Amino acid sequence: MLPHSIVMTLATLVAASNLWFLAGKSGPLVVALFMTHVGLLAAAITYHLALAVAAARAPDESPTSWRRTAFRLAFTSVPRGTALLGAAIAAPVFSLVVPAGPLLLGTTVPVLVGLLVADRA
Repeated sequence: MLPHSIVMTLATLVAASNLWFLAGKSGPLVVALFMTHVGLLAAAITYHLALAVAAARAPDESPTSWRRTAFRLAFTSVPRGTALLGAAIAAPVFSLVVPAGPLLLGTTVPVLVGLLVADRA
């Protein structure tokens, strides 16, 4: 999983720097590129949350099996993918009222929602 982590960290840094660069520009091409980057980041968040769920459901399996399961969990059903993305975005926001909420609940609640959604699949 280390090569995957390194590649995704670099991809996230490149996407964040591209978003920062595009944020100060205007024009239809810039808007299209900006929205493309936002969509790619949303897909990456959904996939990696599903990867954590796949690893939690079957810790004895290989990382290749986790990747296949994560892809199916995140992208083969619109309601499941939307639930995963919604949990990843909403949990840190709604836990802001708790002093250490985003740190503690922002990472665990989306995985628990993912486990619930995966069990209903």
